[in-house]
Amino acid sequence: MQKHLAIFIPSLAGGGVARVMLHLAEAFVGQGHKVDLVLCQLKGPYANRIPPGVNVIELKRTGIILSRIRVLLASPEAIRSLCLPILLAIKPPKTIRYLQGLATYLRREQPDALLSAKTPSNLVAIWAKRLAKVGTRIVVSERTNLSMSTQQSPKWRWRFMA
Repeated sequence: MQKHLAIFIPSLAGGGVARVMLHLAEAFVGQGHKVDLVLCQLKGPYANRIPPGVNVIELKRTGIILSRIRVLLASPEAIRSLCLPILLAIKPPKTIRYLQGLATYLRREQPDALLSAKTPSNLVAIWAKRLAKVGTRIVVSERTNLSMSTQQSPKWRWRFMA
């Protein structure tokens, strides 16, 4: 049975996440599924490596104030934990400016599942589903280079290493 799958990443910047998501898109198309590659921006060194059969959707960006309000509407119960990193941050994650665009996409297309990777994209995916009020399954994947993280911030090493 053919499924409609969406993969959400900010861009096709050089790196492991974009490469892995393109491989997943190619494999899903190879299995006969409809695949949308949903991007904040269609840019990066992997932009010319989009597999045949993958539909590319570039989201519209909205203003930062409206984006912050939408985050709050999507997750009002988390207002205290959202204050510093999102609502009052001088430089909030750039991906929140694409929240309304992703919610609009989900409402219009209603894919069976939306895959995302990395924390900012994962949060936007979850909030977009809440705003869109659709039954799309959200599959998030956290990616981090643990050895690099602990090298750059030795004080946190105790949390990751026994």
